[in-house]
Amino acid sequence: MIIDSFENKQKILDNFLKIVAFEDWSKETLILATKNSGIDEKLLPLIFENDILSLIEFLTQTRCQQLKEIVETNQDFKLKKTHEKISYLVFNLLNIDKDNKIALKRLINFYGDPQHVIPSKNCNKNLGLKPLYQSFKEIYFVADFLWNLCLDKSTDFNFYSKRLTLSKVLIRSFLFYVDDESKNSEKTQNIIDLQMKKIINFAKAKNAGKEKINNLKDYIGENFLNQNIDLKNPIDLLKNLPFIRLIKKNIFK
Repeated sequence: MIIDSFENKQKILDNFLKIVAFEDWSKETLILATKNSGIDEKLLPLIFENDILSLIEFLTQTRCQQLKEIVETNQDFKLKKTHEKISYLVFNLLNIDKDNKIALKRLINFYGDPQHVIPSKNCNKNLGLKPLYQSFKEIYFVADFLWNLCLDKSTDFNFYSKRLTLSKVLIRSFLFYVDDESKNSEKTQNIIDLQMKKIINFAKAKNAGKEKINNLKDYIGENFLNQNIDLKNPIDLLKNLPFIRLIKKNIFK
């Protein structure tokens, strides 16, 4: 078998998630998971080049592929509206790890551990800001993946704004999910739906604002500017004011 095969990585990941429910996200835990997988720890750099950070990246990619398989088996997915698709995707992605919530909570601690920047005596490697950077990298990867599952065709600024907005939804949903003890994580689903509704309402308000601005531009163009886009003669502007036209109509009718 190839040393860095998907099978070996998956085996180590499965054992890691079992152990990390009781231990920290660390290289030591990764080494233990490797041993429990029947793999020589000396081969670890060949399997996960950047140790724990490479494991996190593999976890993210694996979960996204599992989500894609879930979508492909759901015949109703294509019939959903875009915001319904996103809500469905976010919840089902999180729920893949419904049995690993403790491990996910420890992952949050790993991302925000100040010892990465100011290592303690027990910390054998200064990771600096790499874990924090990794967290944003993985979130954006997931956001992009979800939009691609929705066959998003946006371009330019809209392309990035959609992904950044979804990244915020993912972070908030993830933080809520790991502590959600409701039946079938129903509260998390409600939180996701609520966030999507807020985004929709904001988009509607923004579009309405754009429409008003465009209408104002049209009004100004029709009533105050000539064909050369210069300001019309003040006398002509005065004549065309609504109340002036009304007076003229009543006087000369």
